[in-house]
Amino acid sequence: MQHTPYNQYACTPAESRAHYSGLRSQGLLSGTIKRAVEVRAARVSRRSGYEFERSGFVAIPPGVDDERTVRALAHTLRSRVQRWHSPGAETRRFMQDENGAGRLGDALGAWRVVEEDAGPYKGRYSQYRMNDYTPTIASYGRATATRLYASIWGVPYKHRAPRGWRYGTDELGIYLVRTRELRERYRYHLTSDDVRGGLASMRGAAIEHAERRRLSDQSNRNRKRMVASERRRIESERRRIESALRGVPIWVGMQDSRAAGNCRAGTVIWAGQNGLDHGRYYPARVIERLQHYHPSVASVIEAARARTLQDLERGFCVV
Repeated sequence: MQHTPYNQYACTPAESRAHYSGLRSQGLLSGTIKRAVEVRAARVSRRSGYEFERSGFVAIPPGVDDERTVRALAHTLRSRVQRWHSPGAETRRFMQDENGAGRLGDALGAWRVVEEDAGPYKGRYSQYRMNDYTPTIASYGRATATRLYASIWGVPYKHRAPRGWRYGTDELGIYLVRTRELRERYRYHLTSDDVRGGLASMRGAAIEHAERRRLSDQSNRNRKRMVASERRRIESERRRIESALRGVPIWVGMQDSRAAGNCRAGTVIWAGQNGLDHGRYYPARVIERLQHYHPSVASVIEAARARTLQDLERGFCVV
């Protein structure tokens, strides 16, 4: 009787009993099957909460759909928690954790809620400490020029690069770009939704990103080629905007980064690297201090200023 390789953490109790039954038929098990299952359960419980990291892999940020899913699971698990951060991704799996591992992936754990000490409360409650909570999913991968190997929600994926495209990895994660494209700003960084959607989803999102970047570059070139009268009109419009926004606080968020032509995954990774929550808005003066960390920060702030002016002219704010 042939048996598949046994994984003591990934199998269910029924699979465990079938495994021990196979060992009994081969004369390799002493004692009862019931006792063997109980010993296995005790061994797993002692290792509860153990986690292991995947070396050589990079995190793939959760997409909009996966963020919505893990946020709903986390809020259901801890309905009284108030200090939530936007969902994130980790290059690790979680064994038999408190989150009901295996509901959306394998039994090694597909998601969890990370607690982080945020210091004591202020005022008369300073004897108590605050905790921040971040729902995270196991979402990671690695890539060569022609192959992508990833694991999302504990489910493995392997994708060949579309014809005329190549994969790559940089400080913002795994990206997809045309083979002959050398400009960094045309790299589309993948999210977990893209990977789960397959080649068609990844290629479509990369084409859309490249088109958005092309239009942005074309607009910049057109401004440089303007005649003097057109430049004076643009300068007058800029002074009008500055006058209208004088004294008005400017808040910058994901919406503005996308309007500036940046991809979502790259924005998520960049925000995490600089200690920001990609789901929140921050004062423009905070983002201005980070201009030397990425060349597109200035254009993101300009997009935030244009959006704020539209809100003023509209009469209400959409943030």
